[in-house]
Amino acid sequence: MKEKIKALKALILECDMELSLSVSKDIFYMQTRQMRMDAINQLKELTKEDVPVSYTHLTLPTTPYV
Repeated sequence: MKEKIKALKALILECDMELSLSVSKDIFYMQTRQMRMDAINQLKELTKEDVPVSYTHLTLPTTPYV
């Protein structure tokens, strides 16, 4: 899965470079923009369960008197 994430990040960077050189009305621009969004969505899907979440801060006392 790490290789897939690495490949998606590389694709997003490549799309960013292409988008910076393209004209916003160009069909290539639109296709590249869509490819970038698809890669971002795939990256979000792959990594959404990999991030540990800590709820410790919700259970600790919040007053300065403890």
